[in-house]
Amino acid sequence: MVIRSLNEDLPYDQFLLRQIAADKLNLDDKRELAALGFLTLGNRFGNNANDIIDDRIDLVGKATMGLTLACARCHDHKFDPVPTKDYYCCTAFASTREPSEGPPLIDPKETPSYRDFKQQLAAKEAALAAFQDKVERDIAAEWRGKTGEYLVALNDWSKGQKDVSFDRFMQKRTLQPGRARAWNDYLKPRINRHHGI
Repeated sequence: MVIRSLNEDLPYDQFLLRQIAADKLNLDDKRELAALGFLTLGNRFGNNANDIIDDRIDLVGKATMGLTLACARCHDHKFDPVPTKDYYCCTAFASTREPSEGPPLIDPKETPSYRDFKQQLAAKEAALAAFQDKVERDIAAEWRGKTGEYLVALNDWSKGQKDVSFDRFMQKRTLQPGRARAWNDYLKPRINRHHGI
C-alpha cells in the first residue's frame, strides 16, 4: 500500500485517511483495505479491547503529530495540550472493522486449481453454515423443551431451599445454572410488577 501510494502520487491526506479509516470509505480497489494494517496489525494485549484502542490512539498520535497520547488515558497530558477529554474523543478507532481475512493484494487468476479451491471452499462454508444452523435449532429446542423444569426449579428455589448454592441446586436437577439465571432475570421484574413491588 505504501509503495503503491508513492508510485501513484497519492496525496498525503488521502494516504492517511486510508491508514486510519479505509473500512469506512467506498473504495473501488479493495486492495486499499490493506492500509488498515497500520492500525490492526499491532499488539493484541490478550484481546483486551481497551488496551488495543489505547495502542491505536497512541500510534496515530506518534505517527501523525509526534505526540504520545497514551498517558492522557488517565490524566490530562502534563506537557502537551492533550486533555483526557480529547483522548476519549479519539476512541472512535474502536469502530474499525477488522475483516476476518485480509484483502487480496492481487486478483487471483481463474485457473482450474483456483476454481477447484473455490468449489471446495463453498462446500465447506455450506457445511459449516448447516452445522451452525443445526446446533442453534438443537439449543433452541432444548431450551423450549425444558421450560417447565426451569420454572419449577426456580419456584422451588424461591421457597427457601438454600441448603446448597444456586448452581449446585440447578445441577442436581440436571439444569444449566446460566440458563436458570437467565430465566430468573427475565421473570423477576415481571413477578415484582405483578405483586406491586
